[in-house]
Amino acid sequence: MTDLVKIVDCLAYQPKDRLDLIELSEKFNTDADFLKNKTGFLKVARKSPEQTASDLAEKAVLLEIFWRLSKNRSCSSESRRPY
Repeated sequence: MTDLVKIVDCLAYQPKDRLDLIELSEKFNTDADFLKNKTGFLKVARKSPEQTASDLAEKAVLLEIFWRLSKNRSCSSESRRPY
């Protein structure tokens, strides 16, 4: 059997910057209620222009490592944080 690349975990990090959909609705002459009903959100997370996807991935991994260390957990699948 050959070794295959596979996904073994999924982590996430939300940047602190937010995009206000109400302001965006005014810019595009769209009803704010329509956007809220369509998306379910009034604000969404946005990365800063200087951040890359790998920067966000790095922060997600560092947060996971910190979480596991603070909870004194190993990296085994039994100790993974429930999502």
